[in-house]
Amino acid sequence: MSGIASVIPGPRVGILAALVLIAVTAPASAFDPLQRAERAVRRSREAMAAGDTTEAIDEMLRAQALEPDDPRIRHALGEIFYQSQQYSSAERIFDALRDQETTDGSSADFRISDLLYNTANVAFRQKDYEKALEYYTEALLRSDPAQPADEDLLHNLELTQAMVESSESQSTDGGDSQDQQDQQDQQDQQDQQDQQDQQDQQDQQDQQDQQDQPDSTESSSAAPDTNSVAQGDSLQT
Repeated sequence: MSGIASVIPGPRVGILAALVLIAVTAPASAFDPLQRAERAVRRSREAMAAGDTTEAIDEMLRAQALEPDDPRIRHALGEIFYQSQQYSSAERIFDALRDQETTDGSSADFRISDLLYNTANVAFRQKDYEKALEYYTEALLRSDPAQPADEDLLHNLELTQAMVESSESQSTDGGDSQDQQDQQDQQDQQDQQDQQDQQDQQDQQDQQDQQDQPDSTESSSAAPDTNSVAQGDSLQT
């Protein structure tokens, strides 16, 4: 990962700013709930600016309850969950929005590339680098070709690619080490078996040698009796 930063930029948060305009374009019959949702969104933004993520989430949930079908509010809620490091909650929201876009082709006031980018950020934080790489790549492919290349996206894509390659390399090295250990264990077992076989052979040889030695009692009875010499064999003077 030479020359690559070890952190990734945060999510795309332009949705929060855009949401304050929802009441302006609302039809007259729905003005009141939209106005209340707009106020909840504004309070959520203020709470985030003050570092109160709990209050920010509560206010955005209130806005969502008032306008449950507005994907901008749901996306903004996912951004707040991400910034408060509640990655599983952010993932559920981003996945649902992505599935909705895939199913009905609905278009919100945020770019699908931003949704893919934020989904990839969540996967990266959860150390699912292959999934992150998939969504960063898709976000790049679905970016507006008329716009300049997104530097944050390119940075994250490069960083994630390096993390995937590093993970694959460690996995390969780990497999080689395990193979070497298995071979060493097999060699040790073979050496132990060889030593045992040699010991068994030595024991059998020792036992055979003991059986081949003559009996000491039989050897004594077969020896000549030097005291029983015939009288006639005595030296004559």
